[in-house]
Amino acid sequence: MIWMKRVSLENKFSLVRLAEEGSYKAAVEEYVEAKMFWLVMTGKKIDKIKEVQLDYESYLGGISDLIGELVRRAIKMATDGKFKEVKKIHQIADDIMAELVEFDMRSYLRTKYDQAKGHLRKIEQINYEINLRK
Repeated sequence: MIWMKRVSLENKFSLVRLAEEGSYKAAVEEYVEAKMFWLVMTGKKIDKIKEVQLDYESYLGGISDLIGELVRRAIKMATDGKFKEVKKIHQIADDIMAELVEFDMRSYLRTKYDQAKGHLRKIEQINYEINLRK
């Protein structure tokens, strides 16, 4: 369980020091991305992760990366002929991006946001091509 390891690391090194460690920060973002993907795939609302204390950059970075996972899911669904699922995924990604645009993202988070925008365009393209073929 990642949050158990995090708690022991926080006790040993402090949250401030951990937040500055690149590999740790990347791992926390991956956790946020995975947790949010699980919430989306199980039809639950994207919400605060209560098991651990996270900073806003981890949340925003992980949620931005979630769009890339949704692209992969949309490709899989399109390949399987599940076009209604692609449309749902497109709507979810669009809703997430509508929320992300409200944040003033700079530097590292701006890069994450720009990548998420590129991923959204891919989902839009998949949806567009499905509609053309109908």
